[in-house]
Amino acid sequence: MQLDDFMTIGQLAKISGLSMDAIRRYGDDGLLPPASVDPSTRYRRYLSAQGSTAKLIRLLRDAALPLRAIRRILHREDDPLTVLYEHRDRLVEKYDLLRKRIERMR
Repeated sequence: MQLDDFMTIGQLAKISGLSMDAIRRYGDDGLLPPASVDPSTRYRRYLSAQGSTAKLIRLLRDAALPLRAIRRILHREDDPLTVLYEHRDRLVEKYDLLRKRIERMR
């Protein structure tokens, strides 16, 4: 692959809506590993196809999906719909619990 096939972390951040810090963290966690790391500068480079993965991570994080659930989806450990339905059910349970607590405070 040529250098033109890669994008910088800043470019990936711009197209995905993730911060550069988040991209680094997700790379370190194995969710969005760089395609290449320059050994002398330690600059991370990403393939354009990784833009879709970064956008998906942002979308799932915006839905408050925990990283372990995102990992299950990205690593194809579970059916994505199953993971999302489980998450929805947990959110509904949390909502109901919070609603009851608020009612008791009145």
